[in-house]
Amino acid sequence: MNRSIVITNPEQPMEAPSPAPAPAPEPEVVHAEPVSTITDKPIHIIDCNYIREESGKISLKIKNVNEDITYIRNIRRTDTDFSETYSRYFQNDFNKFYEILNTALNNETDQLQTGIENVDENSIKLILIHKGLLPFELSILLTKEEDRLDKMEKQIERLISENIYLKNQNQSILKMIQKNTEE
Repeated sequence: MNRSIVITNPEQPMEAPSPAPAPAPEPEVVHAEPVSTITDKPIHIIDCNYIREESGKISLKIKNVNEDITYIRNIRRTDTDFSETYSRYFQNDFNKFYEILNTALNNETDQLQTGIENVDENSIKLILIHKGLLPFELSILLTKEEDRLDKMEKQIERLISENIYLKNQNQSILKMIQKNTEE
């Protein structure tokens, strides 16, 4: 019988045998959820300018930052909207209308509240509300500004219709030539 003798040195620690490797964990499925930086309420940048050189024109732009859409409206002193609707609240003074509109849009007054509502995909409504001694509510409709893509789509539609027209003209000329050459 074969015997083996193991000599250990008490000064050297003996290595413990390694435990068996742990089994690999089951793969865990993590479902991804979209991360959105868009808030529930759209963020708007409002630009209101009074252009006196053009006999009184207010240029109003509201940009929906979340969707990168700009809505515009130019209000002139001679517009029926101003003369029939807005002028009665501002003593027919276009300058006063601009000053109050601009003050309200810049949140520089507590007497006027503003709000923006979507009307459809191409327009929004700016609402001015005054709840003072003579309360009123005004709505100003702004339409979507055409961007490059919109302009290109219109030009493509125009070119397609011109192409169809020219094709029809070409066919009628060819028929006339064919008819004249047969005779």
